[in-house]
Amino acid sequence: MDSKGTLKKPLFLCLHGHGSNATLLKDHFKNWPDFVLEKMDFVFINAPFPVDDGLFEWFTTDEVKIHINLQSEPLNGVSKPCLCVPNQH
Repeated sequence: MDSKGTLKKPLFLCLHGHGSNATLLKDHFKNWPDFVLEKMDFVFINAPFPVDDGLFEWFTTDEVKIHINLQSEPLNGVSKPCLCVPNQH
């Protein structure tokens, strides 16, 4: 609840798969019913490593270690965001 007593929508961090991007993943959500989408907020981000023509990956073959700590700071007041990862079949 916010300071006015209004319930906040749950916030979901949505991470795309390898060789994709946030815009393509967001397009998948267009098929979800409005009555579902209006009850949630989504954050779509691109992975840090470019692959090709606006596509990204989360890990690289370079010897670089990535640490994503979702517990360090709240994301818009949500201390434990959920991850939404699409099925890549």
